[in-house]
Amino acid sequence: GMTRDGLYCRMKEQNVLGRRYFYPLISTFGTYRGLQSAMPENLINACKMADCVICLPMHHALGDGDIKRVLDCIM
Repeated sequence: GMTRDGLYCRMKEQNVLGRRYFYPLISTFGTYRGLQSAMPENLINACKMADCVICLPMHHALGDGDIKRVLDCIM
């Protein structure tokens, strides 16, 4: 299958604006990076989500053509 980042790049190439959700994790910021609680082994599920979740375009003006372009990127 396709990775989240692969889909993100494909969508971007087609001018389909998705968002990598939960990315980057706050625990990777300098303020938190050195904390024991911010270590990846303590945030297994959060790290998985940061690596795989993408938010697809959704808004009131999304038309059938827009939906087809999103689906074409995914399929």
